Amino acid sequence: YLSFENFDRDYFHKRFPNIQMNLSALGFNIPHQRVPISPAFHYAIGGIKTNLYGEVESVKGLYAIGEVASTGVHGANRLASNSLLEGLVFARRAAEKALAFKGARCSQKLHGTDEVLVREGDKAKKDRLRRIMWEQVSIVRTTDGLNAAFREIDEMLHGPIGRLLKLRLLTAREIVRSALARTGSIGVHYRQD
Repeated sequence: YLSFENFDRDYFHKRFPNIQMNLSALGFNIPHQRVPISPAFHYAIGGIKTNLYGEVESVKGLYAIGEVASTGVHGANRLASNSLLEGLVFARRAAEKALAFKGARCSQKLHGTDEVLVREGDKAKKDRLRRIMWEQVSIVRTTDGLNAAFREIDEMLHGPIGRLLKLRLLTAREIVRSALARTGSIGVHYRQD
């Protein structure tokens, strides 16, 4: 539980008006009532390896920033609030590099762009994927859970799905594949077995 009992009521309301308003709307009497908390996944360190200018090292002329980028500045875990600063710094650096880029521009059409973006039933499958990732690939991971997640995700990929869900599923499958390959715990990846 999160306790606010050491705060004076007026001070808390004045200092944290949004927290007070949101928790009051949920029915909590702040600062007198404790608020239940639980672990949550809130950030993904990206899988696209970049240098310190947002340049994708494996594709000349391609840039990545934000949660998709793996800049290397966080190590195996990100400290709270650093993602905003990272986004600002690397967005500027990437923009400056992109504007100065003199290499060839790609005019080739990408494969799969003609696919239907969303199909009927995608929302239910997206909710199922969210449940799988939370229950099997969350904060504490096991080989059995990861294998079960991989099978379920792979099964969904072979059915009729829209392109947006397909991209989510492909990303989730690679996260699971990587988690299976790393048998030890490191940073945000914790293996119970």
